Amino acid sequence: MTRISENSKNEFLNRSMTRAQKKLGDLQIKGASLKKMIRPSDNPFGSVDLLELRSNLTDNEQFARNLNYAKHYFGLTEIVLTDLTDILIRAKELAVAQASDTYGADERKNVAKEVDQLYKQLVTLSNKKIGDRYLFAGYATHQRPFDNDGRYWGDNGRTFIEIKKDFFIPINLTGEEIFFKENIMKTLEKGQSTGRLPATFDKEDGPGNMDRPGDLFELLRGLRDALENGESKGVRTFLDGLDLAASHLIALRAQLGAVHHSMAMIEGEIGDENVAKMAHKSKIEDADMLRLFSELEKQNHILEATYKSGLSLVDKALLDFL
Repeated sequence: MTRISENSKNEFLNRSMTRAQKKLGDLQIKGASLKKMIRPSDNPFGSVDLLELRSNLTDNEQFARNLNYAKHYFGLTEIVLTDLTDILIRAKELAVAQASDTYGADERKNVAKEVDQLYKQLVTLSNKKIGDRYLFAGYATHQRPFDNDGRYWGDNGRTFIEIKKDFFIPINLTGEEIFFKENIMKTLEKGQSTGRLPATFDKEDGPGNMDRPGDLFELLRGLRDALENGESKGVRTFLDGLDLAASHLIALRAQLGAVHHSMAMIEGEIGDENVAKMAHKSKIEDADMLRLFSELEKQNHILEATYKSGLSLVDKALLDFL
């Protein structure tokens, strides 16, 4: 028959109580946090998946912020393009009315004042800002892109923003693309500022013979000057140019609309992906409440039983000593 010493009994009792207390403590922490994983050792493989899920969700949060910023940027750009189109439409209405011989030189001079106001609105819109950044300056966002004569001091830089893993979209249009005859001038390929004036029209051909949208500043300046000179023939030469310029702005708005559609689709994909990843994340780390509190109650009983066993051993040892 093997005899168990008192020290062995006490050591066994201490180990049992420590183990029961530790397990109860872990369950209490899980109950407080409602998580079944409180340390990587609880589920090593699940911990790896959990880290990847958290990283993906964090990335998606940033993509969502990028999308909101891009939508704000596009929204303001579209408003400006709409206002520019309205200016050209109004200028076309005035030009059509004054192109006939119904009105005299004095009436045309008065209309020239309204066109001059349209030109000033054009300059204001070309220098539109979002926060402290100019919309149409390319990379030179802290420098006023256009002066009052229509000189461009920006560059042809496009700002790209990531809205999905490895998927980037440009969020800005440059002054070259919107206001000038050439979408992107060769002289600005390296992004330097030239302060150049918009290209002027050939005096013999006139703006009506252009094969692409004209420089908006030159169009309105030319129309204003023709009206001030009281020349109905000179006014007529700007009609086709105004149509082409308006069509160019409408085409840019259509491009923005296409990008908006892509952004909306990606936003929906990110939302669906977040739902799926959150469900998988919950499955890995969230506790089953019924099972957890059942285990907690069970462990309380185990610890109480351990305490009672230890108490009986202590009482017996004391009686043997006496």
